[in-house]
Amino acid sequence: ENRVATELNLVPDYLASIDDDGRIDPGRKIRFINAVIEQVQRAPGVHAVAAASTAPLTGAPNRGIRIEGDPPSAPGREPNADFQIVTSDFFRTHGIRLITGRGLADTDRAASPPVVVISQSLANSYFAGRDPIGRVLIFGGDKRHEVVGIVADARFRSVEHAADPTFYIPLEQNDERWPFLTFTVWTDVRRTDGRRGGPLDPPEPAAILRAAIADVDPLQPVSRIRAFDEILGAAMAARRFNTWIVVLFAATALLLAAIGTYGVMAHAVSSRTRELGVRAALGATPGDLIRMVLTQGLLLTLCATAIGLGAALVLTRFMASFLFGVAPRDPVTFIAVGLSLAAVAVLATLVPTRRAMRVNPVVALREG
Repeated sequence: ENRVATELNLVPDYLASIDDDGRIDPGRKIRFINAVIEQVQRAPGVHAVAAASTAPLTGAPNRGIRIEGDPPSAPGREPNADFQIVTSDFFRTHGIRLITGRGLADTDRAASPPVVVISQSLANSYFAGRDPIGRVLIFGGDKRHEVVGIVADARFRSVEHAADPTFYIPLEQNDERWPFLTFTVWTDVRRTDGRRGGPLDPPEPAAILRAAIADVDPLQPVSRIRAFDEILGAAMAARRFNTWIVVLFAATALLLAAIGTYGVMAHAVSSRTRELGVRAALGATPGDLIRMVLTQGLLLTLCATAIGLGAALVLTRFMASFLFGVAPRDPVTFIAVGLSLAAVAVLATLVPTRRAMRVNPVVALREG
């Protein structure tokens, strides 16, 4: 909540290569990023600000990795992971919890020993049963960074899949030519109407970021500024549309089932008006008649529902690809549908039965 991401592509002046390996002189880029961060930090209401390659759910660069001391992997099975080039306050700004070790610090500079922080999923995938702290991660051919901490997972690609293994490199310890950059600011500014999500309202965080970037480098354009709520909404848009379509058809099917159930049960009870009249004339109380009709109606409904649920159990495997966080045979859904149809059956049975109770037995016998 209350996080705003400013995405931009660095202008060529920051990415001029100094060798054939694509390395750059990172000094100017680092000065630009630090100057923007310092200016944003001075703005009122700002809790934290950080820079990284990309924002969560907007994608991430990926590369092969090796763990120093491990035997070479089989061809085609080399380890790989997403990575982020980040500033020291990245984890606090994004609310990413430190699990063990330490995070990145302002002292992790170019002249300091190279370090890296890894995600829990990377630790689980490539350090199973071993302590990663103190081990050396090798990437980019010859880059060797010591693992100093493990942080909780963050999803940079999709909210629907488990987080990919990720490692985080200090900004000042990377000299590769990556044009992507995202500033994230965490503020206490809220929408004036009290609601969450939607367009930024009020626009102070966006204005703060735009002003800081323009002030530090007027030639550096901003690609877009979005609240994290908007990023999440965009990531979920296609799934949400598909879900509403499924909900529409499911609701229509349930409504038709309810109408059919009501019609059949109501007709069945209404056709027994003469029988109910005879039973009433012979001394049956209204309560006796209602219990009898409800018992018979519910027994029929339970048999039909059991058949329907059995068929649903077989067919739900075809819907597995539409589901996230819900099992294809989710018991809550099956129970809810069964209870809904049972409630409709009770109503369809009870209404005409009570109507029949108000008919004079003599009239019921004569009409029958």
